Amino acid sequence: MLFRSSAGDPLTTIPYVGVVAGLVIIAAGDPSSHTSPNEQDQRHLADSLHIPMLDPRTPQEALEVTRFAFELSERSRLPVIVRPTTRVCHTSAPITFGAVTRRNVTGFERDPARFMPLPSNALRMRREITGRLKIAGRLTSASGFFGRRGGGRTAIVASGAPASI
Repeated sequence: MLFRSSAGDPLTTIPYVGVVAGLVIIAAGDPSSHTSPNEQDQRHLADSLHIPMLDPRTPQEALEVTRFAFELSERSRLPVIVRPTTRVCHTSAPITFGAVTRRNVTGFERDPARFMPLPSNALRMRREITGRLKIAGRLTSASGFFGRRGGGRTAIVASGAPASI
């Protein structure tokens, strides 16, 4: 008998169930296969899984985005993917860490209607994702990580390392 394991099953279910504390997944992207055997681009995957994704521009922003990602995850009850690309992962720069805050852990509370993704709960859970994604969108828009320069009719949209220029 052949047994196969996949991270895909739990990863597709987590947005339905939601998270209790922050869940941040670091999944480095490698556009153009500079250091990987394949071109790794998680942007489409995050969208199809209903998971917000953040794309840091610099090493300092990678730290700041990761801290924000935990807050975003906790407030939206969704996992968040932080996607540093090759250019951010393979560079070095001075980082300012700032203060570290301690969290109060309260423990797990049993709630079968929330934590059991049975078919009878799945449709309700799917509808809840839409509202949580709207919360994530509002928080992300207000985060200050996305700037806008200029005021013309034509736009160039960039994220990650290309946006740092």
